[in-house]
Amino acid sequence: MRSPAGYLQVSAAFTQGQAASRRHVRRTARLSPHVEKAPCAARLQHQRSAASHERVIPQVGALSPHRGAGWGGCWTRSAASCYFLHVSAATPAETPSGARRIPAGRKVELASYVNEHGQVSVTQLAKHFQVSLDTIRRDLDQLGTDGVVIRTHGGAMSPSAVPRIETAVDVRRRMQAGAKDVIGELAAGLVADGSAVMLNGGTTVLAVGRALRDHRDLTIATNNLLLSSELNPAAVRDLCLFGGTVRHSSQTTVGPVVFRSGLTGGEVDVQCDLALIAVGAASLEGGYSGSNLSEAAMMREMMDRASEVAMLVDSSKFGRRMFAQVAELGGVDYLVSDAPPPADMARALAEARVEVVVPAS
Repeated sequence: MRSPAGYLQVSAAFTQGQAASRRHVRRTARLSPHVEKAPCAARLQHQRSAASHERVIPQVGALSPHRGAGWGGCWTRSAASCYFLHVSAATPAETPSGARRIPAGRKVELASYVNEHGQVSVTQLAKHFQVSLDTIRRDLDQLGTDGVVIRTHGGAMSPSAVPRIETAVDVRRRMQAGAKDVIGELAAGLVADGSAVMLNGGTTVLAVGRALRDHRDLTIATNNLLLSSELNPAAVRDLCLFGGTVRHSSQTTVGPVVFRSGLTGGEVDVQCDLALIAVGAASLEGGYSGSNLSEAAMMREMMDRASEVAMLVDSSKFGRRMFAQVAELGGVDYLVSDAPPPADMARALAEARVEVVVPAS
């Protein structure tokens, strides 16, 4: 098996000899997935060193590495037993601090491959790029840290591909995390102390919950099962959870936007000052939309019970349309995002008198 360019190339060879020597060679060979076995010319190998740039250093009873253009070692337990190890001078690119970095060419190709296929496994990538599983894991860890891909258990996902499928909430929490934090802070700026706020499910709403840490005396009604863990208890006077069927994939409840009286069992009419609604897509023609019909209907009901509505949409969702429409593009009071919308959407929002709330440029 040939080693990929830019990585350590390891050759291990041995001739017949004592069993202990063979066991040591096998143990050593297992240290690298890129191992080549070839006939050993024993100690006279050094005669060809000028042509191959390899050198054999005889040493009895031990293997002693010597670094340089090529380094190796030879140890002998008997005249008929020899072990030879060669490592080329080619090593992975390193930063000045010594931390390994992905070669630029493969980094681009790896990111492009993940983006093209949407979701891939470590095994699939290792086979395609002809490198080891550990190499791919390290590469994906770095690309995940850089925000180029979404690192998942056993592989990676493209951020642009995730909204096409129903994705587990723990994966979506890592998607566009910086953008969600920006949206959370901006949305929290629309909330007044002492007000009543409705929030739907979704991980963007969790960022809003964290950003409300300095508010006080809030009444919050939600169907988001994870929101309570993100809220500062000092900020909330009452936290009310809408009942219904639990959707495990999104950690939300789906049902009517009502509460029932504990005394009479009748419905209690509720109204809030502001509804903060996070959606999966926003476009000029399709307005605001989501992937689940029941959740979209519940979002619409929350909007109907609010004096003002702010739609929370990160910029990666602009220009997209999903299955169930929640509202027309101009059917809200605010659009909160981490970046301005495309020009055609911006014109339509301005004509509908929707205030676009984005970070100051």
